[in-house]
Amino acid sequence: MKCLNVSILAFLLFSSAVLLRAEDETVVEEEVVSKKANTIGASPDVKTTYLITSPVDAQVTKEIPVGKGGQMTVGFQNKGEKDFHVLYCQASFRHPQDFKQSYQNFTTEKYETVVRSKEDSSFDVTIVPNDNFAGNALILSIDIFYHDSNKVQYKSNVFNATVFVVHDTDGFSFQNFSLFLTLAAVIGGGGYLVYNYMGNNGERRSTQRVPVEVAPISEEVDYEWIPQEVLKKQGNTSTPNTPKTPKTPKSGKKASPTTEAPAKEEKKGKKAAAKRAD
Repeated sequence: MKCLNVSILAFLLFSSAVLLRAEDETVVEEEVVSKKANTIGASPDVKTTYLITSPVDAQVTKEIPVGKGGQMTVGFQNKGEKDFHVLYCQASFRHPQDFKQSYQNFTTEKYETVVRSKEDSSFDVTIVPNDNFAGNALILSIDIFYHDSNKVQYKSNVFNATVFVVHDTDGFSFQNFSLFLTLAAVIGGGGYLVYNYMGNNGERRSTQRVPVEVAPISEEVDYEWIPQEVLKKQGNTSTPNTPKTPKTPKSGKKASPTTEAPAKEEKKGKKAAAKRAD
């Protein structure tokens, strides 16, 4: 009996705890719903602008590198008569074709800044994409939340456009190194070919034909080196029908002693031949 009572008591306590927790969750959900219900669109007295400050060219290219991320400055201008209390800024990546599908929610930037009437202010937003999104095009949505002096909640959409998540190319990468080596090889090969081409042309231009000098052929016979005995024998064996006469020197020139000796020998040979004939 006591065990039954204890079991009933434990069941009642557990049931009450579950009911209390459910009531707490209901209260929290009601508060969230009430805040969303109280939040309306942008105030007509507020004008928002944006400027992507990092990377430098991201304002035009809309490219945000992974790891390093990007910086954006949100401009808030109060054109009305009431003061506005800027609460926070919320950014997220969404599917390009399904805006309800969220891929990445970024850290909420809380400002808690009051912008007076006819004044303006600026707020910074940091966007750091996940590495898994590199090479994809996503919708970047940035909303800024604020309320007026009457606690009326407002939300203005500052940025809602497609951005390109890219790899960080500022640091060292294997692809950049490979590209550098390829360019160096191409430049080196081109320089080598140009050097060889210019070198061959220079050698061809500098090479000239050397004229071949031919020694003049003299028709006169030099008898000085011939022994006298040979000349005497030649004179004795010569026939009168085929006498050999040395060439007479040209006019105005005297015969050299080397040519006079053979001439005398030849005359003696002729006289000897004439005597034998008699």
